[in-house]
Amino acid sequence: MWKPDPKKWLKRKKPESASRAVAPSPKQPRSQRPIVLIHGLNMPRAHLIPIGWRLSRSMGRPVHYFPYTSRLRDIPDTAIRLSQWLEERRISEFDAVTHSMGGVILRWAMTHCDMPTLHRAVLVAPPNEGTWLANHLNQKLGVLFPLLFGQAAMQLRAGDLGIAGRAGDLGSAEAGVIAGGSGQPTGIRNWFKIPGDCDGTVAVEETIFPGMKDFVLLPGNHTNLVMARRTAELTRVFLETGLFRPGRKASSH
Repeated sequence: MWKPDPKKWLKRKKPESASRAVAPSPKQPRSQRPIVLIHGLNMPRAHLIPIGWRLSRSMGRPVHYFPYTSRLRDIPDTAIRLSQWLEERRISEFDAVTHSMGGVILRWAMTHCDMPTLHRAVLVAPPNEGTWLANHLNQKLGVLFPLLFGQAAMQLRAGDLGIAGRAGDLGSAEAGVIAGGSGQPTGIRNWFKIPGDCDGTVAVEETIFPGMKDFVLLPGNHTNLVMARRTAELTRVFLETGLFRPGRKASSH
């Protein structure tokens, strides 16, 4: 199992060009397994329509957008609702694409809830270890932080203050992570002075989690990364092959 060393990886890798071509997927029967999309904190599900549309068009598979309001429910409650939502739609197996906190919700659901079979998942900019930024905003805003962003935001704090680091894994599913960053010691639009490379919200090192099969770093900020064409292309390839770059060995840095 791949156990990445982010610091070593960052010394060797640069963000991939947004225009770099993706190898065509190998010829194989089209799967009709649905793709479930889960958005992030304080974002509408419409935020995932661009990637959902591209995946549906290129893969010919049904796409479902899981609806929830992050300010009204915490992560465990939302995970339970995800389990119930899938059961109501009689989805027995699926692939998933998540953005930001959506990845933590999926991990919590797969570990703590009665869930259908998950085959592959792509987590875009996931705060898998919690975030330095959540800790920082909580310190600065005090009681206003949960009032503005909800209890779920409190659970995204790093370390023992939050729950992201112990949300669990994705079981036997193949998981890939797409992180945003610059490949440099300071990240993209790092207004909050987040330590290390980052997408302006989540540090690259915070996206790592045990058991992920592949990883790629792209130039892009946290909000726009999931809407980028390059992200959709890489996601399509991973859902079809289990790797972001077929024919190349998965990153094992």
